[in-house]
Order: sequence, then C-alpha cells, then structure tokens
Amino acid sequence: MGKGIFKDMNFVVKKYSNSFFFFAICFVAISINFPKHSINSISIIVLCIAWLFNGVNLKKKFVNFLNNKTAILFSFVFFCYCIGLVHTQNLDRGLRVVEIKLPLIIFPIILGSTSWFLSQKQKTLFSYLFIASNLLIGIFTIFCVYFDIGPVSERFIQTGIKYYSHSDLTTKVDNHPTYLSFSFLISLIFLQYLLDNNRIKKVVFIMLFILLSFYLFLLSSKLGVFLYLTLVIYFIYFKVRINKQVKLGLLIISVLTFFCVMVTQNPIQKRYKEEFVSIKSFKNIRNKEVPFYLKNQRLIAADIFFSQPSLDLLFGIGTGDTQDYLDKKYRRYLEIVNRGAFKDLNYHNQFFQLSSAIGFLGGILLIYVLLGPLCVSLKNGNEEYMLFLLLIFLFFLIESFFETQRGVVLYSFFNSLLAFLWYNKKTVSLKNRTSHSTNKFLKDEL
Repeated sequence: MGKGIFKDMNFVVKKYSNSFFFFAICFVAISINFPKHSINSISIIVLCIAWLFNGVNLKKKFVNFLNNKTAILFSFVFFCYCIGLVHTQNLDRGLRVVEIKLPLIIFPIILGSTSWFLSQKQKTLFSYLFIASNLLIGIFTIFCVYFDIGPVSERFIQTGIKYYSHSDLTTKVDNHPTYLSFSFLISLIFLQYLLDNNRIKKVVFIMLFILLSFYLFLLSSKLGVFLYLTLVIYFIYFKVRINKQVKLGLLIISVLTFFCVMVTQNPIQKRYKEEFVSIKSFKNIRNKEVPFYLKNQRLIAADIFFSQPSLDLLFGIGTGDTQDYLDKKYRRYLEIVNRGAFKDLNYHNQFFQLSSAIGFLGGILLIYVLLGPLCVSLKNGNEEYMLFLLLIFLFFLIESFFETQRGVVLYSFFNSLLAFLWYNKKTVSLKNRTSHSTNKFLKDEL
C-alpha cells in the first residue's frame, strides 16, 4: 500500500514538475519590475524549489552544471566578487555587494543544469506574459502620476507639476528609467519573435509595438531611446520583406522621426542637450573652478579609474571599497562648496565597476562572457539572444548594471534563459534552412 502511494506521488511530481518549473520561470520574469524587490525575491525562491523537483536528482543536476562550460563561465563573474573580498577593507559593505550578486550564480546553476527546453507554446506564452507585465507596469505608473498615488519625485516636490516622463514615472514602482527601458527593449525582441513565428496577428503586433514605443519615449532614457532606434532599423532592414526602395524610405523616415522627437519632445531634448554640454567640457573636468553641473560624472569616473595606481588596476581595490574610493576621489574634481555633489554615484560603467573591485582581469572576463556567447549566437542564428547581448553590452558601457538587484536579475535571468532554455538543436539547425522547411517544422510541432 505504501509503495503504491509513493509511486503515485512520484508519477504526479514527474508529470507536473515541468509545468511548475515553467510557472516559476514566468513568475520571475513578470515580477522583475514590481515595486520593491520582495515579490521578485519570492519568485526566485519559488524557482529554486521548482528546480529541486524538476527532472533528475540533485546530484545529477550539479553534474549537468559542471559539464556545462557556458554556465560555469557565467558563474565566474560571481566568484570574482567573492575573490575581491579577500583584500577588501570594508568587509560589511563587501558582503552586502556579494549578496546582491547572488543571482549571477543562482540562474546559471538552475537554468544551466537542466536538459529541458521551452516548447514553442511555452515560449509564446512566456513572451506574451512578459510583454503584458511591462505594459501593465507602464499603465500603472501613468495612473499613479495622474492620481498622485505612491512616492512622488523630487521634481514634483520642487515644482508641484505632474510630469509623465523619466524618474517621475519610475519612482512609483521603485525603479530607474534605465532598467525599465531595458526591460521594454527586451519586450520588443520577444514581440518580434512572436511575429517571426506566426504567433501574433499583425494588427496586434502593431498595436503592442506602438504602446511599447510610446512608453519608451516617455521614460526618456538616453541610451534606451537610442537603442530603440537601433532595434527599429534592424527590424526594418532584416525582417521586413519589401523592395529595397521602400525599405530605404522606411529607414529614412524612422531616423528622421527619431530626431524630430529628440528636438521637439522636451524631456528627451533636455536630457540629450545636458549630456552634450557636459561631454563638451571634458577638457575641464579637473578644473575646480568649473561648476559640477557642467561636468560629466561618467567622464570623471573614467578619469578616476585610469588614474589608479598600477597595482590597483591589476588587482582591484576590493569588493567593498569601490564606492568609498570613488567618493574620496570625486572631491578632487569639485569646487569646495559642492564637494559632495557626486557622492554615492558609481562608475556608471559595468566594466569599470567590476575592474575597480577585483582588477583589470575582471573587466576582461566580463567582456569575454558577453562577446563569446555573442559570436556563438551569430554563428548559430540565435537572433533573440544575439540582440539581447548587443543591448546589454551597450548598457554596460553607461550603467553599472550589477549595482542593483534589479539589474543583476535582469541580466542574469534573461542571459541564462536565452542561453540554456530558449534554443535546442532542432531549432538552431532549422534556422539555417529555408523558410518553407521552417514553417513546416513549426506546423508539425504544433
């Protein structure tokens, strides 16, 4: 009797474990941009539980992970931060930094140790859920600004005027325009995936594309808006099947529309203008007579990084000491009355941030972690992963993505998902065949 019950339970676990695992993956994706981090943290815990019950036993999972060279490579970034604890002076802060970086090893282990792949239907459902969650977040932030719900931005406190752009929106969900714009760009990649695989009607595609684009411009993230244009150009050039003259016309219209919006829409225009003025004064960044608001913080941080002693460049200054070091050096670039202007601002460059903490080799490793899979995805025709890696590489140039939990989860989750679960051998090989054979395969799979 007992053996029979055990067999029945084992059958139920095997039957529904994949469904539970897929539910947990979707839960992580849709909760990434939720206010605070508690819900997303719970979703990661749920994913860990689902992973324990999914597929083979725990020992076999770790054997699979150890045999997955790509997953191990992704995990090296986390171990680099741990190594940086050895010579850090501010150990408490170093441990907090490492705690935030935990997803860098959690997702490669969980998603890189399974031989299970998302089916066509699961990828479709996942794409729809992620796109819908982003749109709901966007609608929610606009709704909160209109009805004065939730935290208010500094600009509203100073002026009393409601602004539907940049941090005035993202303050409502405890987010930053850079990270939310990156999330919306990923949504555009999944939206294009749905269209390529005939999983969405063209009318619905156009409506969703317009809504996602509209909110991206509201966010007014400088790099986000620029990369949006890059994606649009890519989609038109490689995906739209029309004659070359019409395609060229669409590309010209897209570029002109982008620059018209930049010139006419005040939030974006103002942000690009301020950036241009600050970059123009790069020769004066060490001149303390020049006001701090005319200086570019990213350029100052870069100057601080390259001005480090050789040993610090080689071995780093420690996982927990980077911010203290930056705050101390910022003071040398600012006039006396504004010595604390850039306090607590990180490098705004993930390669500098990691290299400063653990040494120059850390930055080289991070570049390899991105460019290695990028070359493979280009070779295999893994378009979604290729676009993701290009986007994240460019975001790393202007943002220290790993300094926030949301940034770490955004990178590590989607990087591992697209690398390990999104493609299987059949899918990759078929991408190099004719469109006729690909459509036939999709019909057979359904």
